[in-house]
Amino acid sequence: KKVWKTLKSSKIFLFTDHEAGFGLAVAEAMAAGMPVVGWDIGILGSVFKSGFIKIPLGNHEFFAHSIAKILKDESLYLKLSDQAQKEAKKLDWSITGQKFVKILNLAK
Repeated sequence: KKVWKTLKSSKIFLFTDHEAGFGLAVAEAMAAGMPVVGWDIGILGSVFKSGFIKIPLGNHEFFAHSIAKILKDESLYLKLSDQAQKEAKKLDWSITGQKFVKILNLAK
């Protein structure tokens, strides 16, 4: 309950992993309605289709700019938040597991 309360009180989820599997933390953040700003390491855009801004790995200036843009632009924030919640609702463990296997097979 404490983790969920913290998630719900947050505005944006910063996905700063340089490598990750499925991205469960991203799914949890999206379920809480948080837009995600994260590095383009394959998860954003493949596993998750919307509700985020994808940043080229290592472009710290664009990362910071994207955070500021979401915080300043209420309509962008609401759009991404809505997309994130809808994206999280699509998750089903059997479907998600199949997607994860595909990603792993592509990495070979």
